[in-house]
Amino acid sequence: MIVTVKKLDISSSGCLYSIVTVVGVLSNGLVISVIYRQPSMRTVTNYFLANLATADVLVCVFVLPVTLLQNIYTGKSNLG
Repeated sequence: MIVTVKKLDISSSGCLYSIVTVVGVLSNGLVISVIYRQPSMRTVTNYFLANLATADVLVCVFVLPVTLLQNIYTGKSNLG
């Protein structure tokens, strides 16, 4: 049995990337702000989580837009 997968058009792909970017930045920003504002949350483990959230925000801001543009202009995806 051969399964074919329909490619997303540019507008739905752009909307999907935008939603992922906005949700990623907002949710990770919320994690960072809670750890920053609450002194009781400043533990070693939470500092590690804040570091991971910061890295994820940077990925959402710098990597996702470049990947979207690559998918639009080349028509290729790194997923296969």
